[in-house]
Amino acid sequence: MGPCMFPRVKWVASGATAAWVAFAIFSVLGCTAARKDEVLGRKMLIGRGTAPARVLDLPAEAALLSAGKPIEARDLCALPGATLHLLLVRGEEQPHEHPDQDLIVVLLRGKGSMLLGSGVHPVRAGDVIVVERGAKHAFQNRTPEGSLALVVRLPPSTPSSTPSER
Repeated sequence: MGPCMFPRVKWVASGATAAWVAFAIFSVLGCTAARKDEVLGRKMLIGRGTAPARVLDLPAEAALLSAGKPIEARDLCALPGATLHLLLVRGEEQPHEHPDQDLIVVLLRGKGSMLLGSGVHPVRAGDVIVVERGAKHAFQNRTPEGSLALVVRLPPSTPSSTPSER
């Protein structure tokens, strides 16, 4: 793979399934994402069975998150093994845990600090954060327009565990 292999890996705290999903995300985004400050990824394709793929325009989806709340989430897709959300953080999260879910967070736009376990790490667009179930974590935004992330939850979310309820 050359010099682009894992160019932005800072840390991984993960179960085996989440680690493989993170590896797949790095394979797709890793070599190009680190060079842009704009929204990384313009579209998401979701394929199910033999039906035509559903195409989501990520900037358009992000534009729907405009109520001015410190943290907003938009559900993108529910699969049998995972749910995907678009998360916009304008402020900061309180430290919290997800006892029954692993999280994979791809920072699409912005920068900030990520509390993960006992450490705080600087993150910016293009970074991927893998949070093992039960790990204490919190994101603190450091950009005026807010930081935008794609969040994958494994196993799927229940309505009470979605980020929009925080």
